Amino acid sequence: MDDEPSFEVACRSNNPRALKWYVDVERCYLYWCENGIDCSTCIKVCPYNIASAGKANLRPEEFWKQHKPKTKIKRK
Repeated sequence: MDDEPSFEVACRSNNPRALKWYVDVERCYLYWCENGIDCSTCIKVCPYNIASAGKANLRPEEFWKQHKPKTKIKRK
């Protein structure tokens, strides 16, 4: 698991050129089919969701003050 978001895609189904944590959605779908589950199971145990659970009480302005992107995206 990456510590920081990146521009590197995880699979061909990802939208490139966005700074984020990419998910290999094709692998997720195969996991769903094999185990009879969906996104809700993974979302519930995702360390990114657990780590940010305490941030849910922040107003959007407060959240973005604490989480400014480290890389500026150049626009054409």
